[in-house]
Amino acid sequence: MSGAPRGDTPEGDAPRGDAPVGDDREAEARRKEREDRKAALAWAGTLGVLGWMLAVPMLAGAALGHWIDGKLHSAPAATLGLLLAGLVVGGGSAWRWIKRRMEDEKKS
Repeated sequence: MSGAPRGDTPEGDAPRGDAPVGDDREAEARRKEREDRKAALAWAGTLGVLGWMLAVPMLAGAALGHWIDGKLHSAPAATLGLLLAGLVVGGGSAWRWIKRRMEDEKKS
């Protein structure tokens, strides 16, 4: 051999074969890391949206139920009932949102 690194032509042209060289591997690793970071942020965003979709109706139901219980002296019946109703409404909303998002991902 003429002392050229393995995989290189003696003239120093491009490497032979399809195997990525150091710079290509590093670029691929950086690209993969960016994609992983984007996916993690997307999941974090999804979890945040779902949390708000559940929390807001439940808190609104609990607040309204607490007010009704104060007026009717029926504690904790209205609070618990409307808290549960908020959970059902929020859960249904979150379910529809997830279903729509999954359908959109299938289309793209």
